[in-house]
Amino acid sequence: MEGSDETASYVFLFAALAATCAAQGCYEFSGSGITLDINVVTITYMYGPTGGETVYNFSGTDSVTLNGSTTNWSESGSQGSVNIQYENDGVGYFTTFQMIVPDSTGKLNYTVLLGGTGNAIPGDLLPSPQNLPPISAWTGISNSNTITYGSGKSAITYNITSLGACSTVPNAPTTPTSPTTPPSTPTITAVQDAEAILRRSPRARFSL
Repeated sequence: MEGSDETASYVFLFAALAATCAAQGCYEFSGSGITLDINVVTITYMYGPTGGETVYNFSGTDSVTLNGSTTNWSESGSQGSVNIQYENDGVGYFTTFQMIVPDSTGKLNYTVLLGGTGNAIPGDLLPSPQNLPPISAWTGISNSNTITYGSGKSAITYNITSLGACSTVPNAPTTPTSPTTPPSTPTITAVQDAEAILRRSPRARFSL
């Protein structure tokens, strides 16, 4: 019996790793005046899925197009993060998907936050860009489906109108920008941001 449990654990771990490897690719999030491309090249850390949550750290290349002007950059180290949560707050089940990458200076972050009722990402594993549910699937939760640049009162927020695989994969610049001030640890930021944004008032979160 003990051997069967151990075998099952190995099978689950292999399936999780296979799904994670398949998920590497370029994710595109677009809204009014902005397109953010996040190219996941290497997943360097994975926690979960456990308790309805999975956390990843990754390295890769990114680009942002604002009002027709595009900037490409590469992340220094494992500065990108993903946080997937599936929870029940007593009102109903909901899913949150959060992706965070530093900007080209390393001083501020771009934060993608999706939220929807139900189980939008079964298994709580990072889906490939092609399999990430479309924006129409993320409904019923306020304060979500956004790209936020910066934090606090100076943060700029854009509503996401479409998402999927990148039309063009961002290339790293010839001379990568070295951050003068490293951003805060992405994994911790992801968890704190999700709680702060989505857990203020559980019932207010669900649309009527």
